[in-house]
Amino acid sequence: MELNRLIEDLLSQTCPPIRYRIKKEILGGDPNLGEMKKLQREVLKDPLVSRNIGLFRPEGFSGSHFHSQGAKSGEEALEVALRILFEKGVEFHIPELQKALSHLEEGPPFYDKEIHRIGGFLDKSGLGGSSLIRAYLLSRGGRESSPLVKEEIRKVLETFRFLKGVKDLGEVCQEYRGKLVFKPGALWPGIYHFRLLAFNPSWASSENLELVSQAIENLIDLGPSPFIYLKVGSQLVAPPTVFALELTPDLEDLEEQEWGQWFERMELLSRMGIVSLVPALEEQRERLSRILQEGYPAFKEFKSNRFWTYWSAYSGLALEPSWAFQEARTRDVLFRSLLVLHYSRTR
Repeated sequence: MELNRLIEDLLSQTCPPIRYRIKKEILGGDPNLGEMKKLQREVLKDPLVSRNIGLFRPEGFSGSHFHSQGAKSGEEALEVALRILFEKGVEFHIPELQKALSHLEEGPPFYDKEIHRIGGFLDKSGLGGSSLIRAYLLSRGGRESSPLVKEEIRKVLETFRFLKGVKDLGEVCQEYRGKLVFKPGALWPGIYHFRLLAFNPSWASSENLELVSQAIENLIDLGPSPFIYLKVGSQLVAPPTVFALELTPDLEDLEEQEWGQWFERMELLSRMGIVSLVPALEEQRERLSRILQEGYPAFKEFKSNRFWTYWSAYSGLALEPSWAFQEARTRDVLFRSLLVLHYSRTR
């Protein structure tokens, strides 16, 4: 399927959030023009959008969590609510959303109640804790020049610089009680390292692009990586590096959840501007193109997998309001395909 045909089909059939993101991100539509403002009003009527915008009050975010959703009303997580609104294409000129971003930048106390101790250890270890999460959210919310963001970008580049020089996994991990744990001083990238660089292009000098692409090539050569824990005293903590264990799987063998993880990783890597610099990633992109040209039969067999439909810090990709119908599921997957193909060729 040609890219222009894919765009036309999605624009004629899909939901307002996908239409808005295609017109803005793919076709370069100006959010200030009348047509885009009208479509943005439709986006704001999306049930999931309106429900999550309602969590943002004049006095601040009404949920009690930062990273992980609670089970009850009032235990919503700020990161999850923001991620939903980002993915749905909501413009962040709404005063309550701007206030939440200001609170996020300042770091008010309630953020620390949930993951301060563990998040702090993850930050200090370079594995992606609360400060890195905040920097990613601020970047995606348009606050790329925040001092916190600049500092976290510096740390992320240090992580990739370390990764570039690793010759063997034995340099970064050791066995502890039958599991692998990171050695002191070892650095390793996870999903938030990719997210921050993907949504903040300020780092992408030619020198840094070369550094990161070489580090990613090394990660692919070392992989697929085993899962490695962070040892905090006698406790083993699972860092978000689990989402970067295998960057170049065989696409023919992927299940629905694995496809979701692949689409997010490839979109981030594409936005980072390194797909064309890493041959193994280029091969993944070309394989996706062939799947689309062959009629994407695997995508038409998707069911309602929770990785796509349940929104958390690590899951949720379905922008169509309901996955009850196969056509809606396919449109979501095709939109994710479009993002990968677009950003991998334009960045």
